[in-house]
Amino acid sequence: MTIVAVDVEPKIRSLVDDVIAMTERGLVTLERARLVTRDHDADALNDIGQNGDGAKLTIYVGRQERVNGKPAPYGVCDLLHRHGFAGATVLLGVDGTAHGERRRARFFGRNVNIPLMIIAIATTTQVSAAATELAAPPAQPIADHRTGTDMQTRR
Repeated sequence: MTIVAVDVEPKIRSLVDDVIAMTERGLVTLERARLVTRDHDADALNDIGQNGDGAKLTIYVGRQERVNGKPAPYGVCDLLHRHGFAGATVLLGVDGTAHGERRRARFFGRNVNIPLMIIAIATTTQVSAAATELAAPPAQPIADHRTGTDMQTRR
């Protein structure tokens, strides 16, 4: 099971001790992220991680959203492949927020707008190029970029 929470640093840091206390076994990580959307310029990613380290790109998108004319997971993965990413992990969500609206899966239902999370790792140049393309219209996934050097592992 994977549980992901994305928010501003003070809010996440205030939860860390409670989360660790609830976690009997497993891995808890804290990662710094930079939000990239149409309104937040993806070109700003070019100034980080230029030391050759890898970077992680995480995309949150609804199941039935389309990217480059395809269902989002296929469109995003095709885009990542074009940018030279070696692979990606697609995780189906059961509860989450996308574009400011909370979406919860139902046992009997199509669950069309429940968020998916797509995670891929590549060079910062590849991540920046992919994030820039994903942030451009008509695609509307929510992407965040995390440099490998910023990751802190706890527990």
